[in-house]
Amino acid sequence: MPPLPQPFSESLGIDYTLQAACQSLAELKNWSERYRQLFKLADRITPLDNQWRIESNLVEGCESPVWLIHHYDQQQQKHYFLADSDSKIIKGLLVLILCSCNGQNAESIASFQLEPLLKNLDLGKYLTPSRTNGLLSVFAMIQLSCLD
Repeated sequence: MPPLPQPFSESLGIDYTLQAACQSLAELKNWSERYRQLFKLADRITPLDNQWRIESNLVEGCESPVWLIHHYDQQQQKHYFLADSDSKIIKGLLVLILCSCNGQNAESIASFQLEPLLKNLDLGKYLTPSRTNGLLSVFAMIQLSCLD
């Protein structure tokens, strides 16, 4: 396995908060504006190098491929994740997940609930069931990673 991308701890979610991501979406009045904003959020994710786009990092249950990498900082007892997808809309949604989980301890990640967040942002009703299930699969993989 190649070494982890550096600096891992400064990746998305540390310098960009969930509150900022939610505010950027909540201010918008209709789905087409939110859709465009999700595309802009997608640009905050640095694409993973091909050495990380491997089957062992692939999340099962996603319509579009999603790769997820986990790092646990033992000193700080915090978890960090990198994720990528070929789909811009999924990448935008991944920003919400990464902002929610990066730099958090296992208890915080275990208690976070993704579905209410999507509902509060009025995204749930616009996402296809397969996209919603894919996001839930990503989040479930994050939660499982924290148990190891």
